[in-house]
Amino acid sequence: MGTEELATIIKEGLTQKVKLTNSNNTVEAQTVFDPLSHRYSLFHVGWINEHRVFGCVLHIEIKQDQVWIHWDGTEDGFITYLEEHGVPPSQIVQGWLPPEMRQHTPYAMN
Repeated sequence: MGTEELATIIKEGLTQKVKLTNSNNTVEAQTVFDPLSHRYSLFHVGWINEHRVFGCVLHIEIKQDQVWIHWDGTEDGFITYLEEHGVPPSQIVQGWLPPEMRQHTPYAMN
């Protein structure tokens, strides 16, 4: 699977997550798509009572036709979405894991 096809799958998945998340009026889910560097993120921004909410929920990068998941704070895990949409484990890197731990997963090392 090539970079453009991977990018389309990622953007569609993040867009779906925004639609599901934005039912709360005080915290908004926002996407950031950088098609030049192939980086894609999902953030939560807003307020819960007097407490500020801001944080990266999901950060993904496509490098050498592999999907690097640098951070995944989603409830169901974005890897599941990728696999359901045909991305093979050999093209998914769990970037939040140290390299020595990645070898014990069914996913790509790097």
